[in-house]
Amino acid sequence: MKIVVNEKNREKIAEAIRNAEGKATARTITVGAVNMAAEAAERELRGLTKAEKLGSRMIVDDNAQDFPQAYFRKARSVPESTQFELEYTASGWALVNVYRARTKGAYYGQELRLTEEGKAAVIRLVEHMGSVYAARNAKRYSK
Repeated sequence: MKIVVNEKNREKIAEAIRNAEGKATARTITVGAVNMAAEAAERELRGLTKAEKLGSRMIVDDNAQDFPQAYFRKARSVPESTQFELEYTASGWALVNVYRARTKGAYYGQELRLTEEGKAAVIRLVEHMGSVYAARNAKRYSK
C-alpha cells in the first residue's frame, strides 16, 4: 500500500487505519496524526532536495509512552497501539503501512530513517552551518 498523504486521499488513509485497528478503542490514531507526522518529517528534512529525501522513512507511534512496572505485573504485557510508516516518494510523503504493535517507549515515538544519500546531504548541511558559524565568529572577534 502506498497512499500519498494529501487531502484528496483522506478517505483512503482513514480506511487503512480502520482496517489496521479493527475493534481497538485505545491508543488509536486519526488521519490528522498521519498528516501531522508528514508535515513534521518535511520540516525535519528541510534543506534537502527531493532526490536526497527519496526513500526516507518515518516510523510513528503517536501513542508512545512509558508504563509503570506495576502495570506489567498485572497485565503481563505491554499494551498495543496503532503505528504507521511514511515513505518519501516522487509524489511526496506516502503512507506505506499501518499496524497494531507493542506501544513504544516515550522517547521512541518518531523514528526518521534516511537513505545513504540523505545522510550525506545532512552531513553536508551541518558542515556548511559550522563553517558559516566559524566565519561569523572570526569576523566578530577580529575587530
